[in-house]
Amino acid sequence: MPVLLGGRRALYAGGAAIIVAMYIVPVVEILLGTLPITSIIIFANLPLLIYAVRVFRSPRPERPPEGFVGWPPLWYHRAALRHNRRYGWLYILALLVPALLAAATGNHAMAAHLFL
Repeated sequence: MPVLLGGRRALYAGGAAIIVAMYIVPVVEILLGTLPITSIIIFANLPLLIYAVRVFRSPRPERPPEGFVGWPPLWYHRAALRHNRRYGWLYILALLVPALLAAATGNHAMAAHLFL
């Protein structure tokens, strides 16, 4: 992709666009009924989304910040990893809560709907 788009555009298209799509796809799936409504909890991660997109849009600094390990290849990786770690845990929680509620209430129809 860098050959076709150039380095900066490829980084933005490949990094920031995919991270933003991680919020669009669940909204569509919630509207279609394939994800439970509790999946909106992923939006609690919006501050880290904004941070990650800002990092992807900005040029890499000339020198690493104080205490930064793994320079230079990990500059963008760190922002994405920090975002994805919390996003993943929130996504798991969004799926776990309705499954536990269905199991606790004995509502097997709801549990079957969640995992089909």
